[in-house]
Amino acid sequence: MQKLDAPRKISGRKWLLFAICFVSVMVILILAAKPSVSLRPFSLSIKPFGALAAFVLYLSMAFTLCPLPIYLVFPWIIQYFNPYTVAFLGAIATSIANLHDYHIFHRIYQLKGAVKLKEKDFYKESVKWFEKAPFIAQAVVNFSPLPIDVVRLLAISVGYPRWKFALATFVGRFPRYLIIAWGSGLLLKWLDNVMLAVFAILVIAFLLMGLGVLVKKLYRKKTKTS
Repeated sequence: MQKLDAPRKISGRKWLLFAICFVSVMVILILAAKPSVSLRPFSLSIKPFGALAAFVLYLSMAFTLCPLPIYLVFPWIIQYFNPYTVAFLGAIATSIANLHDYHIFHRIYQLKGAVKLKEKDFYKESVKWFEKAPFIAQAVVNFSPLPIDVVRLLAISVGYPRWKFALATFVGRFPRYLIIAWGSGLLLKWLDNVMLAVFAILVIAFLLMGLGVLVKKLYRKKTKTS
């Protein structure tokens, strides 16, 4: 079995440079789309590629130390793109977000307190459990809607390869986001149908009230003439 807890050279500067370039490109795409305020609450009316860039940027910033709520943006982005596109790019964005965690916590685990933690029996037992199926464990946790960050942080602490770490995130998040995107689309259709039904009921009620008033006036006029 491959020993995971081995020293690895990880360049935080290279990742920081990548993050700056990535954010810059996404911001340029958003600004190029000429955003405008929408009348709908919690939404931004922009061109499709700008909306997609905003979606990817937002999810890529939702990591452990920046716990942004991600489910609110799915009903918005699903108006522009199909569920497969949303799930695919959303999974990539979350993979980037988890790599932010990887580089941050990799530095944290080098501190003296973290080194002492690795000497504890419960940590060693956790590593033995994790090493049995590290990829599957991370993929399952990323698919689960429960916020189980322990497995991801454990993977970082043992120096699990970054590309496998990111791939496990993608494998778990893609089906999860696909389900959310489908659900968001169905919810929007349901809300549209509900709003249409409410509008129809209000129109019918208004017409019935008007008809009732008209019949009442005609009845009073008839009784007076007779």
